[in-house]
Amino acid sequence: MRLTTIVVAALAASISSGQAVPPPKWYDGDVHVHVQQCDDLAILTDAELVAELKANDVSVGCVQYWNPDHTDLSAPVYFNVFEPLITGTEIFTGDPSVVMQAGFELSGFHAQQFGHLQVLGASDGWIPNLPYLAPIIAYIKQTSPYALIGFAHARWLKSYQQLTPALIQHIWNPEIPADAIMGGVSFVEAYMFDDAGAIDPRALYYKLSNVGLRIAFVGGSDNSCIWDAIGDVRTYARVEGPLTYQSWIRAIRARRTTVSLGKDYFLNLEVNGQGIGSELSLPGPGTVAARVTLVASIGMPSSGTVRVLRGGDVAASIPYDLPAGGTFTAAAQVSVPESDWLAVEADVNGATKAHTSATYITVAGKLIVKAKDADYWVSILQTMADNIGVYNLDPQSEAELLGYLEEAKAMYEALAAYAKPLNASVSKIGVSTPACSGSIAAGLLGTPSAGASIVLTCLNAPPNASGYLLATTEQNQSMPINGIVSYVGMHPAMVVPVAVNAGGFCQYEPIIGSGIAGKTIYAQWIFVNPQGCGGLLSSSDGIAVSF
Repeated sequence: MRLTTIVVAALAASISSGQAVPPPKWYDGDVHVHVQQCDDLAILTDAELVAELKANDVSVGCVQYWNPDHTDLSAPVYFNVFEPLITGTEIFTGDPSVVMQAGFELSGFHAQQFGHLQVLGASDGWIPNLPYLAPIIAYIKQTSPYALIGFAHARWLKSYQQLTPALIQHIWNPEIPADAIMGGVSFVEAYMFDDAGAIDPRALYYKLSNVGLRIAFVGGSDNSCIWDAIGDVRTYARVEGPLTYQSWIRAIRARRTTVSLGKDYFLNLEVNGQGIGSELSLPGPGTVAARVTLVASIGMPSSGTVRVLRGGDVAASIPYDLPAGGTFTAAAQVSVPESDWLAVEADVNGATKAHTSATYITVAGKLIVKAKDADYWVSILQTMADNIGVYNLDPQSEAELLGYLEEAKAMYEALAAYAKPLNASVSKIGVSTPACSGSIAAGLLGTPSAGASIVLTCLNAPPNASGYLLATTEQNQSMPINGIVSYVGMHPAMVVPVAVNAGGFCQYEPIIGSGIAGKTIYAQWIFVNPQGCGGLLSSSDGIAVSF
């Protein structure tokens, strides 16, 4: 890391006393607001909720209805009283500077043992009251396509410790590694930063980001249940256009977010001039320019360290001192030897107070994958499957969940294999013709030999697309066909129809007979792009497998 500039200034003209004021288009909100308060406190009226949002200088309130009758898993109070209040439209506030809308949290439902699912921007509040989360997520995505799905008070172990059955239940959100890799998670919610403890929201965010998942980091107070007041933990999101509830949650979908404990701090990051959540590309290993800005409210003495993180590890550590509040800005050159992500966090007077979402950097077209994290999630999902009995599911639900965990585990296995050196008898050919986002990567699980079992895999394909796996013993010399580049001979010996799952993954296990010895198979995946992706077709790179 090479530090190039540091500028410190107390900008009283642009910062009001008592609150850190972010740049234009950044609006703060609380993604976890309850009107049904904990500890037997009274239910807040809309007017009381608006008053509290204003009193705490919060612009956006994401109301989360939940099932208050934990003893009745059929949730009659939720479905009869609160579900009708979720309409997919904003709640009238009488003030255009404050917006709020009702969604729901799966708290008090049977499925909560797998994590407290949060839904922002739902069209309505009805859900199938099932015992685990995956089919509920699928239903929400089908019926509320513009809603955001995430996890409340999310956290994980900082270490790579294996989970015991007791720890699985203690984590609060054990299904999240499966739901995230299957494309079901848009955000994880930080409710605190535990610098000294073994479990922390950042640990979960880092481990998911380290396998290339694009997920926003947000903050929510869970008022009266975890924190006392709305906005004690908040999300700043950079909107496009006027502030509305939908423009604010669209900013979360785009990962243009930064989290703060309270209203006294705002933290921002630009990489090569691009904002938080951006996608950058480098032709090879190189260096990027990171610019960090920390705003502290005037009159709030603040000193500490701003840390630029690369893949969750500290790439640059920069001390600062704002004895009367103000703005601290630092610029640093950060090396990026492989595809990775950058974020920044700030400690204030010895405790972490703010953290941004990630900015993603692709190097030489490679996916962001760290083998250690992919292997870890494989082991976690296997541990969940081995201890499925702790969830007390009915036989059908248990069988369905086991199949879901197995599919997610296969995706992490493919990611782990991608991040490791290729087997000597396997080589990659050319580059992919991407569709929606980034490179499409062909891969292989297993060791090629006659009669052995191998699995051909594809990562980062267009989600839910249909297509074909083509394989032959003849290599095509990079021939363009309908906008893609084909690396497989014109007369493939095998054409297999395939369906991509919601996480952009597909696989096929061919039958390998003894007659294949001494030959090389060339394979490639071709897809018909779904609506919203550019072009008609997309394709993976090619893969050559020698037996």
